[in-house]
Amino acid sequence: MKITGGKFRSRNIKTPKGTVTRPTSAMLREVIFNILSNDTHDAAFLDIFAGSGSVGLEALSRGASHASFVENNKAAASIIKENLAIFDIAHDAVVLPTTARAAIEKFKREGTIFDIIFLDPPFSDLAAYTDTLNLLSDILSPNGTIIAQHDKRAELSDSYLKIEKVRIKNIGDNSLSFYKSAP
Repeated sequence: MKITGGKFRSRNIKTPKGTVTRPTSAMLREVIFNILSNDTHDAAFLDIFAGSGSVGLEALSRGASHASFVENNKAAASIIKENLAIFDIAHDAVVLPTTARAAIEKFKREGTIFDIIFLDPPFSDLAAYTDTLNLLSDILSPNGTIIAQHDKRAELSDSYLKIEKVRIKNIGDNSLSFYKSAP
């Protein structure tokens, strides 16, 4: 797997062995960052259910000022740290080997907010989408964007607490649902 754009374009990303994670494909990452366009520059980026961290690494490559990675699988979290060290960008990131809920609560207590939040829970765990999306408005900047990658057969709600869906993009068997703060 390789970074698709930015200063680390074409550099290899290490991924966890086995089926512990389902890395976001290069094509999906291209679509995400084409849609986000210049919004990534100087953004605080959160990658939840990060797996290999490919999406957060892509954000850093494309100009994000900081990325936080949340991954409760210890082996996958270790791979993210290795990738950050290989790219010499560990100073621009933090890896939290914990659950999404625990990380979001920590960010909320600390007053940390993000401009872009990406989540990609296991497709079969629809409760993880609902639980996580219901918590994210508290750590989303006023003009921020949340992107949820999911199976296109799974319908995510048009709104969760203080956020609402503004766009959906279908790519193969995947969908990307984009959310913004509700007016």
